[in-house]
Amino acid sequence: MKKFLPKTLLALCAFIPLLSLANPVDTLIIVKGNAVDGKFSQILIASYNPNYGDPSQNQLMAEAWTCNYIGHPTCNYRALFKFDLTDIPESSIVDSVKLFLFAQTNNVEGLPGSPTYGDDNASFLRKILEPWDLLNTGWDNQPLVSYPDQKVLEQSTSTVQNYVIDITDFANDWIAHPENNNGMLMKLANEAFYNSMIFNSGKAADDLKPTLKIYLKKGTLPVLINNFSGNLVNGNVNLNWSVLDGTTLANIIVERSYDSRSFNGFVTIPAKDITTEVKYTTTDYKVAAPDGKVYYRLKLVNKDGTYKYSSVLLIHLLQNSTGVLLMPNPVKENFQLIFNAQNNSRSDFRILNSLGESVDKFTYQIEVGNNSITVIPSKNLAPGLYIVQFTLDGHIITKRFLKQ
Repeated sequence: MKKFLPKTLLALCAFIPLLSLANPVDTLIIVKGNAVDGKFSQILIASYNPNYGDPSQNQLMAEAWTCNYIGHPTCNYRALFKFDLTDIPESSIVDSVKLFLFAQTNNVEGLPGSPTYGDDNASFLRKILEPWDLLNTGWDNQPLVSYPDQKVLEQSTSTVQNYVIDITDFANDWIAHPENNNGMLMKLANEAFYNSMIFNSGKAADDLKPTLKIYLKKGTLPVLINNFSGNLVNGNVNLNWSVLDGTTLANIIVERSYDSRSFNGFVTIPAKDITTEVKYTTTDYKVAAPDGKVYYRLKLVNKDGTYKYSSVLLIHLLQNSTGVLLMPNPVKENFQLIFNAQNNSRSDFRILNSLGESVDKFTYQIEVGNNSITVIPSKNLAPGLYIVQFTLDGHIITKRFLKQ
């Protein structure tokens, strides 16, 4: 692996920690679209299924094809995807950002072995202007997108073609204003039959995942917080982070907010005056918030009295679908539900079809703490989209899955 900074290894499949540099150099940050680390999200929406999308991340694509096998004359596909860039310092001076997309030669849709197919397959990347989620996004409820600054993936010159797209203006906005980062929508410029652009997704091998290469201009980089994260355990929020060079720091103030705007410090931690990475942890006990959300940030106070803020961390206090993992998805036979519960309970689970009709029902015992439940449907489900629904800590949870 090539080293770009002394004693600093550029991370693959993750965000790259950066040190405060005594001798400023050009810096390259590589961000991989990794489906398992929570830093990348993707959903595929299709015209034949207007209310739901497919979050399984099997492929990233824009396509117009026929799909008579499911009773529809056309199948138009679009992809929504997002890289989390909150670990990159807001004060970074970005020179350029390139998005790398790699053709998926084992594509399921379109023409087998020919992912970039057709004589009219030019596509657009449009910046998404409002939040979306994997549960409630479909063809008929797509988020708003911008048009004037859209990026063009030119007509392919072969049936297997990789693309590199300059998205510097998009990334500059997302780094400076993380609240604006809702990712991108990819669609064909003209959704006409037998045209496709199908790329590898976050599930692909490391060298084929969607990749951002972020080039920072020369300049001294600030002290960087690495891996600022938190988790909810029995009503307490455990916060963890590390500082990669604390020689200029006096202390770290942990701040809390219930509206993401007004923050107040609740604990001050003296910083360790050393150049090596130092890990920190603190706990916010018995947290309660009006809407079930609490926000945290770190105030880094320097010895000279100046200060900087970390990115903002959101913790959901109420268990909901974002805290429940269903795998594998798509489902062949059985599947698992993995989640954390705050109370013991016995819950009825239902499987609903795309029309909202109950097609199966079963009961499981839920225990306090981590749960991993193997769901064995009692009936042979036909291929299609389904919803599993159950009650967890007094809240109704719904998770969608695709039955193969």
